[in-house]
Amino acid sequence: MTFDLLREPWLPVLPLDSDRMTQVSLIDLVLHAHRHRRLIGSSPTMTAALHRLVLALLHRAITPDDDDWDELWMADPAHLLDEEDEFRRRFDRYVERMESRFDLFDAHRPFLQCPDLARRPSRNPAEDAEPHQSTAVLVAPWATGSSRTLFDHTTATERPELSPAEAARWLVTMQAYDTGGQKTGYEKSRAPSQASLGSDFGCVLLEGDTLRRTLLLNLVAYRPDEGHPTGTGPADRPAWEDDEVHRPDPGPPRPPLGLTDALTWPSRRVLLFRAREAAEASVVGVLRTPGTRLDGDLSQDVEPMAAFRERWTSDSQPARIVPVQLEGVRGVWQYTQELLLPEVARWSRSGRKYQGRAGQKKLASKNKLVPSLVPGAEPARLRPLAVSRVDGSHVIPDSTVFTLRVFGQELGKKRGNIFAWYEEEVPAPVALMRARDRRIGYVIGEAVAYADNLGDALRVMETTYHQSFAPPSAGRRGKSSAASRRALEIDFWPRVAEPFNELVRRLGVSVGSDAEMEQAATEWADVVHDTAGRAARRWAEDAGRRDRELLAAGESYTHYLRAAMWLRDRHRENLAQYTEVS
Repeated sequence: MTFDLLREPWLPVLPLDSDRMTQVSLIDLVLHAHRHRRLIGSSPTMTAALHRLVLALLHRAITPDDDDWDELWMADPAHLLDEEDEFRRRFDRYVERMESRFDLFDAHRPFLQCPDLARRPSRNPAEDAEPHQSTAVLVAPWATGSSRTLFDHTTATERPELSPAEAARWLVTMQAYDTGGQKTGYEKSRAPSQASLGSDFGCVLLEGDTLRRTLLLNLVAYRPDEGHPTGTGPADRPAWEDDEVHRPDPGPPRPPLGLTDALTWPSRRVLLFRAREAAEASVVGVLRTPGTRLDGDLSQDVEPMAAFRERWTSDSQPARIVPVQLEGVRGVWQYTQELLLPEVARWSRSGRKYQGRAGQKKLASKNKLVPSLVPGAEPARLRPLAVSRVDGSHVIPDSTVFTLRVFGQELGKKRGNIFAWYEEEVPAPVALMRARDRRIGYVIGEAVAYADNLGDALRVMETTYHQSFAPPSAGRRGKSSAASRRALEIDFWPRVAEPFNELVRRLGVSVGSDAEMEQAATEWADVVHDTAGRAARRWAEDAGRRDRELLAAGESYTHYLRAAMWLRDRHRENLAQYTEVS
């Protein structure tokens, strides 16, 4: 029995002419991408993982260079339906050569699986009633071991069955987003494992108005024999081309060999088990062991769909380059510079934290902007490769506005369970991707810094309330409750995301106009100041307080008002200086 992923429908897409999802094969998705709006999985992680798989296939099959990209963008959307089309011929040749590698149930090389796991030495037939684990191991929302159910209350004890299409989608997702912690090993009963790489960064997808344009926007010049993109060498290959994924012993840690290796990193060794007597193919079990481990940290040289940022520990220590990750309350918009702007336009912020009571001058050192580009040094690539690719395009007008969609997963403290999934979006004006005016980065940096400082002032307001008076329900004196802090954050941060996105859109059409840029930044500052003020007032008017609690809250609220006025004055002074930035 076979399930050919190239020709069987298994990828969920939203057609342009319908609001109902449908499933297509890999070949159909590529050839008819112009007829679909989006490729959408049942979770943000699945959506990201499926895009990574399709992009690895396209890079490997078409091997585009810069001239190819412009030609593909300008071509008739249905050009791949013509069998004489050059890019169609490249795709067909690759599919013909790799056809056997995409069978989910192939006896010798099943897609992204390791058949030798069935003979693992760690299995004890006397203790293991079945040769495999439940399919709940494969499906992230289902509970296994000590993990919690996530959006779905199916558990491993129910022994759920999966269709081949479902199993294929979750197999791809597991390789990119499996949790860490102890796993059943190949030679040992329990073995530690790294979490899959997707848990360490927000996966950035530049989105167009059709799936075809989305795929093209995330396609970059791929010439591994010439070292393009950076970090990619002649040995680069996706997991389905690699014999390594079929060997049960993952071997020593190693760095990615290039772009397609990173996109399909084999973080697990997996084997799916079919039902033996069912009339239709179904997957009834799975074996999963630790796979290939990453040597070192995730690098901007090899991960194409991540943005990176500078993390400052102090003004006296050099900044570390770390991937941008999604956070529970603060939106990914705070990293707009790292997501969109070229290196020469970016500014960084000091890493000092807000200390002391509201109104103290220590606030002044919190967000001092410094140029990201050190004179004489090679600029680091922080934004995703796709954004840099659009920056260099000659066929996309400056007035175009795309969408940056960012997917992420947050793991628990020990990285053995899923805490949350995230999916966020920010506007992506092409004019900002191409902006070489450092004043753009200064305005965006000041806007984010102002919101950050107001958010810190709200936090200090709540903290000083508990320091000056600890209510009996607080437990230990001087400790504010996590729930109280979280409620205040939720009342502020999500409310400023869309106004900031509007600021980005306005800046995109205001490049070159100082007056319009200043007006947009001023109006943003008014919105964020008023939003923080309303959150502070709602906190201060909490009906649950009595007597001395009201006095303590009033005092903290008064300190906040002083801090907010001081911060607004400093922000106006800083913003007035942007015309002096060169």
